[in-house]
Amino acid sequence: KMSMPEGHPYDRSWTSEFHRDVTNRTTYRAATAEFFGTALLLFFVCLLRYAGLDVFSFALGYGSVVSATGYFAHIISGSHFNPAITLAYIVTKNVRLGRGLLYMLAQITGGCVGSAIVLHVVESCPTMIKIATQGWVVMLLEATVVFLVVLTIFATAIDPQGHPTITPLASGIAIAAGTMICFTKTGAFFNPVVFMAPNVACGGSWSMVWAYVCGPFIGAVLAGPLYQVV
Repeated sequence: KMSMPEGHPYDRSWTSEFHRDVTNRTTYRAATAEFFGTALLLFFVCLLRYAGLDVFSFALGYGSVVSATGYFAHIISGSHFNPAITLAYIVTKNVRLGRGLLYMLAQITGGCVGSAIVLHVVESCPTMIKIATQGWVVMLLEATVVFLVVLTIFATAIDPQGHPTITPLASGIAIAAGTMICFTKTGAFFNPVVFMAPNVACGGSWSMVWAYVCGPFIGAVLAGPLYQVV
């Protein structure tokens, strides 16, 4: 009888692990934390965009929100709040596939809820700057900043010699620095949900969605394995 290779989609051990992940109470507790954390993140980021702040003020606010919400669920779920970061955890086997997919689903729905609440409260869509940058440049810049963010997270949260307690602060600083550099070029999203959720709530433009989705995922998938190899 021929056996399935380990990790094959039809391998029983693989499917049993997946089933165990998606039916585990701890996984749902962590996914719930991802839902509320991402909802809070989008709520405050949308309000920051609605305020029409200058680049420095927005960068400081964005980084502070990432840090503050990060501490909210850091012990429970790791405070990903970003499908790209979750994907980096999945490809490096720091999070199982089933748990990671539930994280992503929670992040997307939480982001849409947070954006919808802002729309209901202010009765207006967040202020979005006009991006004249070409799509491939947007993708490259978004990927580069997320690359830095994921390296920062892995260095502090995954590395045995790291200090997980500073991960939210360190990632917030990385986001703030990236925002100062990229705000006028890309709008500084660094998270597919931060770009898509307000557009879902407000019916915004999807003209360069591929750049804002592919960029963070590419940066994250390159950074995670690279850190573990180096």
